[in-house]
Amino acid sequence: MGSHPYTLKLDAQGGSDTYVVNVSGTGEYIVNVFDTGAQDDGVDSLIVHGLDTVPASDDELGDTFLVRHNFVALLNDDVGDSAFDVVERINYDENINARLRIEGHGGHDNFFIDDNASITTLDGGFGNDFFQVGQMFGSPRDAAASVAPGDEFDTIETTRGFLSNGITLPMVVYGGRRPRRLLCLSQQGCPQAGRRIR
Repeated sequence: MGSHPYTLKLDAQGGSDTYVVNVSGTGEYIVNVFDTGAQDDGVDSLIVHGLDTVPASDDELGDTFLVRHNFVALLNDDVGDSAFDVVERINYDENINARLRIEGHGGHDNFFIDDNASITTLDGGFGNDFFQVGQMFGSPRDAAASVAPGDEFDTIETTRGFLSNGITLPMVVYGGRRPRRLLCLSQQGCPQAGRRIR
């Protein structure tokens, strides 16, 4: 997913820990949240806060999050060409053993989920948000598809293409009060809707 000039490591080690990352909506970096405490020594949570914006129109895009087995990424369009040019990436692993929580806050946010390594909650906040669980690809997600080393993941070959896992562990989606859309392509089951999603 590109090269990242800035890297930050977070490791609170033993005991119960809560890691909070507030994305900036610009630039690119990696935050490594790798807690080295024993898995039976406390519970560890990761909370990622998106930007809290008030969209000027229904067409103005808010945050776009990509969730995979080993990371959460905010995809940014830094030059205004409707392409995702830079990435704010938060790496995590199974040592986040309590919950991964992603808060979209205000804005028309998009969430694309290929897999998860922790029990997960997605909260879109206020806005017309879109949630897609599982994605269809034209080929396996491996080195032949220019997927970076360590970011490869398994897919299921279907008559339409190669389907990502969607979710491995339970997920809850909170849609809020504005109209929301949930598209579930996962063969592993769909997330539980914490509130009504239309």
